[in-house]
Amino acid sequence: MVSEQEVKKVGDDGKVEVTVNDKPVFLFGAKQTGASIKKAAIEHGVNIKEDFVLSIELGGGKTKLVGDDEYIEVYPGERFLAIENDDNS
Repeated sequence: MVSEQEVKKVGDDGKVEVTVNDKPVFLFGAKQTGASIKKAAIEHGVNIKEDFVLSIELGGGKTKLVGDDEYIEVYPGERFLAIENDDNS
């Protein structure tokens, strides 16, 4: 049996709607990596590149970095921010 939380997490079609840089992005399945979120965002027309740094907004002005190979559970309405990597080291 599917829990109520699971129903809220993933729609009947397996899509989860999030935002990346304030643009709507549909992900397929709740288990994602930073790279898969960025790839989906690019496919949805968000003006980012795959080497951008991705973070999730936690609220209260706080964010947490999401690595390209890091698996996370995504939930509808979550907000992500992708910015150019300015590491010049």
